[in-house]
Amino acid sequence: TVPGLQVMAKPDSWSRLLGAPLGQMGGATFFLQVAAMKHGGWFDPKWLDEEQFEPVFETWPRHVIEMRAEQLSTTVPEFKASYQHALDRAAASEGAERFAFNPLTATPFLEMPDGRLLAPQTRFILSTISPGALYYRGLGIFGKSYSDDLGRLTEAYVGRQLRSLSKEVLTHPEVVYGTVHRRSIDWFWVFPSLVVLVEVKAARFALRERAAVPGFENSVAKRLELACDQIATTEEALKNGVPEFGHVPKDRPRIAIIVTGEPHYLANSPWMRDLFSHPPVPMLTASLSDLEQLVGLPSEVVEQQLAAISRSPERSSWSLANALEKDVRIDPATKKPYRNRLLDEAWRSYPWPENRAS
Repeated sequence: TVPGLQVMAKPDSWSRLLGAPLGQMGGATFFLQVAAMKHGGWFDPKWLDEEQFEPVFETWPRHVIEMRAEQLSTTVPEFKASYQHALDRAAASEGAERFAFNPLTATPFLEMPDGRLLAPQTRFILSTISPGALYYRGLGIFGKSYSDDLGRLTEAYVGRQLRSLSKEVLTHPEVVYGTVHRRSIDWFWVFPSLVVLVEVKAARFALRERAAVPGFENSVAKRLELACDQIATTEEALKNGVPEFGHVPKDRPRIAIIVTGEPHYLANSPWMRDLFSHPPVPMLTASLSDLEQLVGLPSEVVEQQLAAISRSPERSSWSLANALEKDVRIDPATKKPYRNRLLDEAWRSYPWPENRAS
Protein backbone atom coordinates (compact mmCIF):
# COMPACT_ATOMS: atom_id res chain seq x y z
CA THR A 1 0.00 0.00 0.00
CA VAL A 2 3.05 2.32 0.09
CA PRO A 3 3.14 4.38 -3.12
CA GLY A 4 6.26 4.69 -5.23
CA LEU A 5 7.83 1.30 -4.45
CA GLN A 6 9.98 -0.05 -7.29
CA VAL A 7 10.74 -3.66 -6.35
CA MET A 8 9.14 -4.44 -2.96
CA ALA A 9 5.56 -3.97 -4.18
CA LYS A 10 5.78 -7.08 -6.35
CA PRO A 11 4.14 -10.21 -4.89
CA ASP A 12 7.30 -12.30 -5.16
CA SER A 13 9.74 -9.69 -3.83
CA TRP A 14 10.38 -11.29 -0.44
CA SER A 15 10.67 -14.75 -1.98
CA ARG A 16 13.23 -13.42 -4.47
CA LEU A 17 15.11 -11.80 -1.60
CA LEU A 18 15.04 -14.71 0.86
CA GLY A 19 13.86 -17.76 -1.07
CA ALA A 20 10.54 -17.90 0.81
CA PRO A 21 7.97 -15.44 2.24
CA LEU A 22 9.32 -13.10 4.91
CA GLY A 23 7.07 -14.53 7.65
CA GLN A 24 8.28 -18.07 7.06
CA MET A 25 11.91 -17.02 6.94
CA GLY A 26 11.49 -15.00 10.12
CA GLY A 27 10.06 -18.04 11.89
CA ALA A 28 12.74 -20.37 10.53
CA THR A 29 15.45 -17.96 11.73
CA PHE A 30 13.84 -17.77 15.17
CA PHE A 31 13.69 -21.56 15.31
CA LEU A 32 17.38 -21.88 14.43
CA GLN A 33 18.41 -19.39 17.10
CA VAL A 34 16.42 -21.14 19.83
CA ALA A 35 17.79 -24.54 18.77
CA ALA A 36 21.38 -23.28 18.80
CA MET A 37 20.99 -21.45 22.12
CA LYS A 38 19.63 -24.62 23.75
CA HIS A 39 22.60 -26.69 22.55
CA GLY A 40 25.65 -24.51 23.17
CA GLY A 41 25.63 -23.03 19.67
CA TRP A 42 25.20 -26.34 17.83
CA PHE A 43 22.52 -27.22 15.29
CA ASP A 44 22.39 -30.62 13.65
CA PRO A 45 20.17 -30.77 10.52
CA LYS A 46 19.50 -34.44 11.36
CA TRP A 47 17.46 -33.31 14.36
CA LEU A 48 14.68 -32.41 11.93
CA ASP A 49 14.12 -36.13 11.30
CA GLU A 50 12.87 -36.51 14.87
CA GLU A 51 9.12 -36.90 15.35
CA GLN A 52 8.93 -34.11 17.96
CA PHE A 53 9.49 -31.49 15.25
CA GLU A 54 6.51 -32.49 13.11
CA PRO A 55 4.18 -29.89 14.74
CA VAL A 56 6.75 -27.19 14.01
CA PHE A 57 6.64 -27.95 10.29
CA GLU A 58 2.90 -27.18 10.25
CA THR A 59 3.82 -23.52 10.79
CA TRP A 60 7.33 -23.34 9.35
CA PRO A 61 7.83 -25.91 6.56
CA ARG A 62 10.86 -28.14 6.92
CA HIS A 63 12.31 -27.16 3.55
CA VAL A 64 12.20 -23.50 4.61
CA ILE A 65 14.12 -24.26 7.82
CA GLU A 66 16.67 -26.27 5.84
CA MET A 67 16.98 -23.52 3.24
CA ARG A 68 17.49 -20.91 5.94
CA ALA A 69 20.12 -23.03 7.69
CA GLU A 70 21.99 -23.32 4.39
CA GLN A 71 21.75 -19.58 3.76
CA LEU A 72 23.20 -18.82 7.20
CA SER A 73 26.08 -21.30 6.95
CA THR A 74 29.61 -21.06 5.62
CA THR A 75 32.69 -23.27 5.68
CA VAL A 76 35.71 -22.36 7.76
CA PRO A 77 37.88 -21.56 4.68
CA GLU A 78 35.08 -19.37 3.25
CA PHE A 79 34.75 -17.61 6.59
CA LYS A 80 38.48 -16.89 6.76
CA ALA A 81 38.50 -15.54 3.21
CA SER A 82 35.49 -13.29 3.89
CA TYR A 83 37.07 -12.02 7.11
CA GLN A 84 40.37 -11.22 5.37
CA HIS A 85 38.50 -9.38 2.63
CA ALA A 86 36.76 -7.25 5.27
CA LEU A 87 40.10 -6.46 6.93
CA ASP A 88 41.61 -5.46 3.60
CA ARG A 89 38.74 -3.05 2.99
CA ALA A 90 39.14 -1.59 6.49
CA ALA A 91 42.89 -1.12 6.06
CA ALA A 92 42.31 2.32 4.56
CA SER A 93 40.84 3.40 7.91
CA GLU A 94 43.59 2.52 10.36
CA GLY A 95 42.27 1.49 13.75
CA ALA A 96 38.82 0.63 12.39
CA GLU A 97 39.46 -3.08 11.91
CA ARG A 98 37.31 -4.20 14.83
CA PHE A 99 34.37 -2.26 13.38
CA ALA A 100 34.73 -3.86 9.94
CA PHE A 101 32.21 -6.31 8.53
CA ASN A 102 32.02 -9.48 10.63
CA PRO A 103 31.13 -12.45 8.38
CA LEU A 104 29.26 -14.03 11.30
CA THR A 105 26.59 -11.32 11.01
CA ALA A 106 25.70 -12.66 7.54
CA THR A 107 26.51 -16.37 8.04
CA PRO A 108 26.47 -17.06 11.81
CA PHE A 109 26.87 -20.83 11.39
CA LEU A 110 30.15 -22.58 10.57
CA GLU A 111 29.76 -25.94 8.82
CA MET A 112 31.71 -28.72 10.49
CA PRO A 113 33.15 -31.75 8.60
CA ASP A 114 30.45 -34.02 10.08
CA GLY A 115 27.66 -31.84 8.71
CA ARG A 116 26.72 -30.19 12.00
CA LEU A 117 26.54 -26.41 12.24
CA LEU A 118 28.16 -24.32 14.99
CA ALA A 119 27.23 -20.71 15.81
CA PRO A 120 30.08 -19.11 17.81
CA GLN A 121 27.76 -16.21 18.73
CA THR A 122 24.12 -17.29 18.69
CA ARG A 123 22.72 -13.75 18.98
CA PHE A 124 23.86 -13.10 15.40
CA ILE A 125 21.36 -15.66 14.09
CA LEU A 126 18.16 -13.70 14.68
CA SER A 127 19.81 -10.42 13.67
CA THR A 128 20.12 -11.76 10.11
CA ILE A 129 16.41 -11.03 9.65
CA SER A 130 16.69 -7.48 11.03
CA PRO A 131 16.21 -4.41 8.81
CA GLY A 132 19.95 -3.75 8.87
CA ALA A 133 20.85 -7.21 7.61
CA LEU A 134 18.05 -7.23 5.03
CA TYR A 135 19.29 -3.86 3.77
CA TYR A 136 22.62 -5.27 2.63
CA ARG A 137 21.15 -8.52 1.30
CA GLY A 138 18.57 -6.63 -0.74
CA LEU A 139 21.14 -4.16 -2.01
CA GLY A 140 23.14 -7.05 -3.44
CA ILE A 141 20.09 -8.58 -5.17
CA PHE A 142 18.00 -5.59 -6.28
CA GLY A 143 20.49 -2.71 -6.23
CA LYS A 144 19.68 0.91 -5.41
CA SER A 145 15.97 0.47 -6.12
CA TYR A 146 15.78 -1.69 -2.99
CA SER A 147 17.44 0.91 -0.75
CA ASP A 148 15.09 3.56 -2.16
CA ASP A 149 12.14 1.30 -1.34
CA LEU A 150 13.37 0.77 2.22
CA GLY A 151 13.51 4.53 2.63
CA ARG A 152 9.85 4.83 1.58
CA LEU A 153 8.86 1.89 3.78
CA THR A 154 10.65 3.46 6.75
CA GLU A 155 8.81 6.74 6.19
CA ALA A 156 5.50 4.87 6.07
CA TYR A 157 6.39 2.92 9.22
CA VAL A 158 7.16 6.13 11.09
CA GLY A 159 3.74 7.43 10.01
CA ARG A 160 2.07 4.30 11.41
CA GLN A 161 3.84 4.81 14.71
CA LEU A 162 2.82 8.46 14.89
CA ARG A 163 -0.82 7.62 14.11
CA SER A 164 -0.90 4.91 16.78
CA LEU A 165 -0.45 7.41 19.61
CA SER A 166 -4.01 8.73 19.96
CA LYS A 167 -7.04 9.69 17.90
CA GLU A 168 -6.81 13.15 19.45
CA VAL A 169 -3.31 13.63 17.99
CA LEU A 170 -3.52 14.20 14.23
CA THR A 171 -0.88 13.00 11.76
CA HIS A 172 -0.67 14.62 8.31
CA PRO A 173 1.61 13.40 5.47
CA GLU A 174 4.05 15.52 3.51
CA VAL A 175 2.74 18.43 1.44
CA VAL A 176 3.61 19.03 -2.21
CA TYR A 177 3.39 22.76 -2.86
CA GLY A 178 4.25 25.59 -5.21
CA THR A 179 4.63 25.70 -8.98
CA VAL A 180 7.82 23.65 -8.81
CA HIS A 181 6.12 20.96 -6.64
CA ARG A 182 8.41 21.22 -3.64
CA ARG A 183 8.03 18.63 -0.90
CA SER A 184 7.72 19.39 2.80
CA ILE A 185 8.98 17.31 5.71
CA ASP A 186 7.54 13.78 5.83
CA TRP A 187 4.98 14.10 8.64
CA PHE A 188 3.15 16.75 10.67
CA TRP A 189 2.33 15.53 14.21
CA VAL A 190 -0.36 17.83 15.62
CA PHE A 191 -0.95 17.94 19.39
CA PRO A 192 -3.46 20.21 21.19
CA SER A 193 -0.70 22.69 22.12
CA LEU A 194 2.23 21.67 19.90
CA VAL A 195 3.07 20.86 16.28
CA VAL A 196 5.96 18.49 15.58
CA LEU A 197 7.63 18.49 12.15
CA VAL A 198 8.97 14.98 11.50
CA GLU A 199 11.60 14.23 8.86
CA VAL A 200 12.79 10.64 8.28
CA LYS A 201 16.31 9.61 7.22
CA ALA A 202 16.77 5.85 6.82
CA ALA A 203 20.37 5.72 5.49
CA ARG A 204 22.73 3.19 7.10
CA PHE A 205 26.14 3.80 8.62
CA ALA A 206 29.28 3.05 6.64
CA LEU A 207 32.51 1.85 8.26
CA ARG A 208 33.68 5.41 8.92
CA GLU A 209 30.61 6.19 11.04
CA ARG A 210 30.61 2.83 12.85
CA ALA A 211 34.26 3.23 13.84
CA ALA A 212 34.07 6.99 14.50
CA VAL A 213 37.36 7.49 12.66
CA PRO A 214 38.46 11.10 12.05
CA GLY A 215 36.11 12.75 9.62
CA PHE A 216 33.08 10.59 10.46
CA GLU A 217 31.27 13.59 11.89
CA ASN A 218 31.33 15.32 8.52
CA SER A 219 29.41 12.54 6.77
CA VAL A 220 26.88 12.35 9.63
CA ALA A 221 26.47 16.12 9.60
CA LYS A 222 25.97 16.12 5.84
CA ARG A 223 23.13 13.63 6.19
CA LEU A 224 21.47 15.59 8.98
CA GLU A 225 22.02 18.85 7.08
CA LEU A 226 19.64 17.60 4.37
CA ALA A 227 16.98 17.02 7.00
CA CYS A 228 17.60 20.47 8.51
CA ASP A 229 17.15 22.09 5.09
CA GLN A 230 13.83 20.29 4.68
CA ILE A 231 12.69 21.46 8.11
CA ALA A 232 13.78 25.05 7.41
CA THR A 233 11.96 25.28 4.06
CA THR A 234 8.80 23.78 5.58
CA GLU A 235 8.91 26.22 8.49
CA GLU A 236 9.32 29.10 6.03
CA ALA A 237 6.28 27.92 4.04
CA LEU A 238 4.23 27.71 7.24
CA LYS A 239 5.26 31.22 8.30
CA ASN A 240 4.48 32.61 4.85
CA GLY A 241 1.00 31.12 4.88
CA VAL A 242 1.43 28.94 1.79
CA PRO A 243 -2.15 27.74 1.10
CA GLU A 244 -1.26 24.05 0.75
CA PHE A 245 -0.39 24.09 4.48
CA GLY A 246 -3.79 25.44 5.54
CA HIS A 247 -4.59 22.28 7.54
CA VAL A 248 -1.54 22.68 9.80
CA PRO A 249 -2.38 24.87 12.86
CA LYS A 250 -0.49 28.16 13.13
CA ASP A 251 -1.62 29.00 16.69
CA ARG A 252 0.84 26.80 18.61
CA PRO A 253 4.63 26.41 18.89
CA ARG A 254 6.49 24.09 16.53
CA ILE A 255 9.46 21.79 17.09
CA ALA A 256 11.14 19.28 14.78
CA ILE A 257 12.32 15.67 15.08
CA ILE A 258 14.68 13.92 12.66
CA VAL A 259 14.00 10.17 12.86
CA THR A 260 16.97 8.05 11.78
CA GLY A 261 17.14 4.36 10.93
CA GLU A 262 20.11 3.84 13.23
CA PRO A 263 20.95 5.67 16.47
CA HIS A 264 23.10 8.79 15.99
CA TYR A 265 24.31 8.90 19.58
CA LEU A 266 25.98 12.32 19.40
CA ALA A 267 23.61 14.01 16.97
CA ASN A 268 21.96 16.16 19.66
CA SER A 269 25.23 17.25 21.24
CA PRO A 270 26.48 20.85 20.78
CA TRP A 271 29.70 19.44 19.31
CA MET A 272 27.79 17.81 16.44
CA ARG A 273 25.17 20.54 16.08
CA ASP A 274 27.86 23.13 15.36
CA LEU A 275 28.76 21.21 12.19
CA PHE A 276 25.49 21.92 10.38
CA SER A 277 23.00 24.73 10.15
CA HIS A 278 20.55 25.35 12.96
CA PRO A 279 16.89 25.13 11.90
CA PRO A 280 14.51 27.94 12.83
CA VAL A 281 12.69 25.70 15.35
CA PRO A 282 13.97 23.57 18.27
CA MET A 283 15.11 20.23 16.86
CA LEU A 284 15.81 16.75 18.21
CA THR A 285 17.27 13.67 16.53
CA ALA A 286 15.76 10.29 17.46
CA SER A 287 16.24 6.74 16.28
CA LEU A 288 13.39 4.43 15.27
CA SER A 289 13.71 2.64 18.62
CA ASP A 290 13.50 6.01 20.43
CA LEU A 291 10.29 6.75 18.54
CA GLU A 292 8.83 3.31 19.31
CA GLN A 293 9.43 3.91 23.00
CA LEU A 294 8.03 7.44 22.85
CA VAL A 295 4.69 6.55 21.23
CA GLY A 296 4.09 3.86 23.85
CA LEU A 297 3.51 6.66 26.38
CA PRO A 298 0.15 8.45 26.83
CA SER A 299 -0.31 11.27 24.32
CA GLU A 300 -0.42 14.00 26.97
CA VAL A 301 2.87 12.73 28.39
CA VAL A 302 4.48 12.70 24.93
CA GLU A 303 3.36 16.28 24.32
CA GLN A 304 4.62 17.48 27.71
CA GLN A 305 7.94 15.66 27.43
CA LEU A 306 8.72 16.87 23.90
CA ALA A 307 7.94 20.46 24.87
CA ALA A 308 10.06 20.26 28.02
CA ILE A 309 13.01 18.52 26.35
CA SER A 310 13.09 20.96 23.44
CA ARG A 311 13.19 23.91 25.89
CA SER A 312 15.97 22.45 28.03
CA PRO A 313 19.54 23.30 26.92
CA GLU A 314 20.81 20.21 28.72
CA ARG A 315 18.16 17.54 28.03
CA SER A 316 17.87 18.54 24.36
CA SER A 317 21.54 17.58 23.92
CA TRP A 318 20.92 13.98 25.05
CA SER A 319 19.51 11.09 23.07
CA LEU A 320 15.72 11.20 23.22
CA ALA A 321 15.41 7.91 25.14
CA ASN A 322 17.69 9.26 27.89
CA ALA A 323 16.04 12.68 27.90
CA LEU A 324 12.64 11.25 28.89
CA GLU A 325 11.97 11.52 32.59
CA LYS A 326 12.26 8.13 34.29
CA ASP A 327 8.92 8.12 36.06
CA VAL A 328 6.86 8.83 32.91
CA ARG A 329 7.85 5.47 31.41
CA ILE A 330 5.92 3.47 34.05
CA ASP A 331 2.19 2.86 33.79
CA PRO A 332 0.84 3.76 37.26
CA ALA A 333 -1.99 1.23 36.85
CA THR A 334 0.22 -1.80 36.15
CA LYS A 335 3.50 -0.54 37.68
CA LYS A 336 5.20 -1.79 34.51
CA PRO A 337 6.82 0.11 31.61
CA TYR A 338 4.44 1.28 28.89
CA ARG A 339 4.50 -0.88 25.77
CA ASN A 340 4.29 -0.07 22.09
CA ARG A 341 0.89 -1.13 20.79
CA LEU A 342 1.97 -1.71 17.18
CA LEU A 343 4.87 -3.94 18.21
CA ASP A 344 2.66 -5.96 20.55
CA GLU A 345 0.04 -6.40 17.82
CA ALA A 346 2.72 -7.54 15.38
CA TRP A 347 4.03 -10.10 17.86
CA ARG A 348 0.57 -11.45 18.61
CA SER A 349 -0.29 -11.70 14.92
CA TYR A 350 2.64 -13.99 14.19
CA PRO A 351 1.74 -17.70 13.71
CA TRP A 352 3.76 -19.13 16.60
CA PRO A 353 3.36 -22.93 16.91
CA GLU A 354 0.98 -23.83 19.69
CA ASN A 355 2.16 -25.60 22.82
CA ARG A 356 0.33 -28.89 22.36
CA ALA A 357 1.20 -30.03 25.90
CA SER A 358 -0.91 -27.24 27.40
